[in-house]
This record gives sequence, C-alpha cells and structure tokens, in this order.
Amino acid sequence: MPARECRHIKTNGNQCRGVALRGKPLCYFHDRMQLREHRLHTQPALVLAGDASPAPIALELPLLEDADAVQVALSLVACAIAANQIEHRRAGVLLYALQIASMNLRSTELTYDLQKAVTSVALSDDGDDLAAD
Repeated sequence: MPARECRHIKTNGNQCRGVALRGKPLCYFHDRMQLREHRLHTQPALVLAGDASPAPIALELPLLEDADAVQVALSLVACAIAANQIEHRRAGVLLYALQIASMNLRSTELTYDLQKAVTSVALSDDGDDLAAD
C-alpha cells in the first residue's frame, strides 16, 4: 500500500505531497510547522505599560540544518515582527543569523530519501521527537 501524502497546500497552490505521518494528514515538516505557528499566534502581543516596545516572547526556531528549516525560521521571525511580538533589534540579529545560515547552505549537500521519510513519531525520555522504530 503506498504511503499517504501530506495534504498541506503550499502558498503557490500545489499540494506538498511529502509522506504524511501515520494517522495524520500532514508530513513531519508541516505538522511541526503548524504546531509552531499555533503557539506563536496564541501568544498575545503584549505591550509594557507606557512603552510601545513588545514584551519578549519565546520564539521556537527549528535547528537550521537545511533550506526548509531556514525558511521556517525566517517565516516565524517575520510573523513575530508583523504581530509586534519581538523587538526590532532582536529581530535584526535573528535575520542576520538566518542570512548567514542561508549562505552556508550553499556549501552543504542536501539529500532526501523517500524510503527513509518519517511516518511515525515517538517521544524520547526528554520529550523530544524521534523517528518511531
């Protein structure tokens, strides 16, 4: 039986077509992205009394290990800026770091093996995601 495809619709209107997690409609990447976005959007844009600067929030950025992760991080920083949930100076430092990460990707080899795609996730003792046995 062929693996189910991710049902996420990209900005360009195309379906992701990555391998969906077992029992879920999304692939690992889009499932985790949805969780990050939900947590970001449930944190209100808090303004300190008498100050127009935003109160700091905990941005949950992915490990910058591939182009997709850099794009996700860029999107999260941009959303936080638009929602006034991050100081502009902090955002600038993060954007600079993402620019460096993006440039470094040019010298890395990125491969994707469909046979090794994660379709089920287990939790480690620390609560981190692991590919299921």
